[in-house]
Amino acid sequence: MSENSGGLTCAAVSWGLAALVGAFAGLLVAVLRDWSFMQAVFAAVIVAVGVGLFLMLTLCRSLPEPVNKSISAPQPVAAKTAAPKAAAPAATVTAKPAAKPKAAPKPQAAAPKAAAKP
Repeated sequence: MSENSGGLTCAAVSWGLAALVGAFAGLLVAVLRDWSFMQAVFAAVIVAVGVGLFLMLTLCRSLPEPVNKSISAPQPVAAKTAAPKAAAPAATVTAKPAAKPKAAPKPQAAAPKAAAKP
């Protein structure tokens, strides 16, 4: 397996790539969003620091050492000659049946209005 944490080399490549990404982001916001020069530089620095930290924490971290466990043949399991014990009977729970919900009362139709007398 190749070594991914080259120390100073990994850090230099990560921060160099982050600077390029930040400069590109600053250029994009300066041109496309019509930001002032200082706003674009500030955005570029924020992006570069974020990308640099992300790359440093993910790519330049040393990997843990593999665990060397000696592999041995599995030990034979002794066969049990005694009959297995009977399982304890399950506790029986008697539950009362749930009460049936009452039906909602049907709404009564409104009484027809009496025809107006002429």
